[in-house]
Amino acid sequence: MFVRNRPVFALMALAAGVLVLAAGCGKSAPTRYYTLTPMTGVQKAGFADAVSAPMGAVPNAQTPAGALASAATAGSVAKTPASANTSAAPAATAKTAEGPTAQSGPCYSLGISPVEFPVYLDRTQIVTQGPGNQMQLADFDQWVEPLHENFKRILMDNLAGSLCVKPLVLFPWPAGMRPEYQVAIQVQRFDGALGQEAVLRANWSILNPAGDVLFWKAATLREPVAGPGYAPLAAAQSALVARFGQEVAAALKTLRP
Repeated sequence: MFVRNRPVFALMALAAGVLVLAAGCGKSAPTRYYTLTPMTGVQKAGFADAVSAPMGAVPNAQTPAGALASAATAGSVAKTPASANTSAAPAATAKTAEGPTAQSGPCYSLGISPVEFPVYLDRTQIVTQGPGNQMQLADFDQWVEPLHENFKRILMDNLAGSLCVKPLVLFPWPAGMRPEYQVAIQVQRFDGALGQEAVLRANWSILNPAGDVLFWKAATLREPVAGPGYAPLAAAQSALVARFGQEVAAALKTLRP
């Protein structure tokens, strides 16, 4: 009798084990989602002032590194305060008597070419620098959307808030339209170390409709992280996107003062 019922006891033990595992899974930490965040009103004003500042004469396009020397020193944007859910968000347009633009000249069309991101960032988990050569993936902290899409969207909003660009479009361009200026971006690094600093390294250029390079720059930007955890890191990365947008806007300003 005992031998014949052994399979029943085995099934009961298996079911009990499954229940124990399910109970354990129910106690796991919830996933937290982050996105790059908007600048404050004070930061927006500083952004517009820096972009509107007078700049030197535009160097010859044959020397792209020199062309952006003054753009790189146009100013910096203060860090975005940390929030529970953080995202690289837009800089709003500076208000003037003439309307919502930091530029007095006529508007022009601007296109953002495909933004290239390194493969190691092609994931929802937040990637951070660990000790030595280690890279760490967060278990319960993720971006709410693909990071390259978040970066591109917020960069566009920041540019729209500091330049009179109409329209501002993403590649592929709308049918029958070719922007007067195109910004091509190749991001090589966009991560950081918790509680330490965030880093953005990218090569970028401005092209005319024929594809000729008008400006080119290899940029490395660093931003201190205000505290431990992922929210301050996301805030620092938001500030990096804002500063990067300021450099691009300042360079465009030399072409269309």
